[in-house]
Amino acid sequence: MFKLNIIIALRSLVKQRFFTLINVFGLVIGITGSLLIALFIADELSYNTMFADADRIYRLDIDHRQGGETNYYASVSSPMGAVVEKDNPQIELMTRFRMVGSTLLHPKDVVKNGKEEGVVAADSNFLDMFGLSLAAGNPQAVLSSPNTMIVTKTVAKKYFGTTDVLGKVMVLNDTELYTITGVIGDLPTNSLLRDHNIFLSIDSFEDSKSTAWNGWSFPTFVKFKEGANLDDFQAYLDTVLENYLIPWAMTFMPGLTKEKMMEAQKASGDFMKFGTTALKDILLRT
Repeated sequence: MFKLNIIIALRSLVKQRFFTLINVFGLVIGITGSLLIALFIADELSYNTMFADADRIYRLDIDHRQGGETNYYASVSSPMGAVVEKDNPQIELMTRFRMVGSTLLHPKDVVKNGKEEGVVAADSNFLDMFGLSLAAGNPQAVLSSPNTMIVTKTVAKKYFGTTDVLGKVMVLNDTELYTITGVIGDLPTNSLLRDHNIFLSIDSFEDSKSTAWNGWSFPTFVKFKEGANLDDFQAYLDTVLENYLIPWAMTFMPGLTKEKMMEAQKASGDFMKFGTTALKDILLRT
């Protein structure tokens, strides 16, 4: 009986070739589309998951409303990271980045410039934060001094033809000299570091030492200790405005008090709220 049904079905498919072709084509398109969607979802869900302790790493963020306009910032001020780390024993590690952007550079003994878009400054412990290993260089000393840099293997080969580049000097924007103290492998394409191929020491930039609480240009990450209570940490973040930012503003705004600032915000509907985004969720909120 089963064999007979198969024969009948095949005869029907042969007799109606046009409709058979349409149905088969539609089935192939449907399966292909489903597979592509599944691969896309799998890639999205794997974003940043390759980093060690990814489930304990969070980025500090700001929600800010002023003059009726609400903005979201995926970065904070220069001093906030150190203050948060100092005040919270449940934080294991803190690291900051500073976006540099498009940069011209060339080896010291070469005249022609190259252009790199993926340049960023970083605290020296960012390797520990994300569990990254150097292909060359001392992880305990890399980026610990101003005017030092880490390059990926691709960048090293592009400018020197080899990855044996420790101690080589690069000229940035025709004026600044940086010594290569580390080489790292190319970074995962489905991570927040995918667009970066050169890491400069953050101490090379004066604003990284600033105590000002404005100028939110430092993406800052914290790694919590095992068992840390995120609700407690959020409760702490809710006090940062009153305990740090307003007192800083009071130093150059005569007559300003915490009470006046809080009352003004309440009357206007303006606010500044500090929060966190889990490393694995950054793609959904960036």
